[in-house]
Amino acid sequence: MDKKQNHHLRRYILSIGAIFPLITAAPAAFASSPAFDCQTASGEIENLICKDDTLATQDRELAKTYESALKVAQSLGEGANAAVKTLKAEQRGWISGRNDCWKDVEDKQGCTLQAYQYRNAYLQARWRLLAPSHTVVYQCKDATDEYVVSFFPTTPLESIAIERGDQSQIFVSTVAASGTKYEGSFGKTFWAHGEDAMITWEQNSPAASCKSVPE
Repeated sequence: MDKKQNHHLRRYILSIGAIFPLITAAPAAFASSPAFDCQTASGEIENLICKDDTLATQDRELAKTYESALKVAQSLGEGANAAVKTLKAEQRGWISGRNDCWKDVEDKQGCTLQAYQYRNAYLQARWRLLAPSHTVVYQCKDATDEYVVSFFPTTPLESIAIERGDQSQIFVSTVAASGTKYEGSFGKTFWAHGEDAMITWEQNSPAASCKSVPE
């Protein structure tokens, strides 16, 4: 190999050596990022989300679900303005609650992840972004105390919508020793095992023993 060829070979090797670190660093540059701008992130939890791929992914997924819910609210005709206003206010309230996870000394990441998973499932069921897999009627105490429970295959957690008279509430699944337990707002709970269910509807009231009604 003459000197000229050797010179060109050395230049080629050096150029490859300069490019290689950029290639190996590429995954970091394309790491998961949340739906919000991390350059304007404020507070411990928002900064945690920007550094955590799992939380960043959850934030993007929730942003998609929220936008879908917003479209449903906007399509409600005369009630659209009120529905959109309520949804936006609830989302701001949820963000405030999510940011309170900085108070969790032991597991800030787990607290934040749980907040995202619950909210994502709640919005899917609340705004009927998918159809229920099935519906079951439960009677408690007597035939007049009836609950209509629609089960939704929401992700990442399953959820249900319970109707009692003119009232309706969304419940999201949680860990239970046996059966399936769902939690709603203000202390409401639903626990099902086979044909039996325990339903807490009124805050600070004992759970009612219920049984499914055959179709």
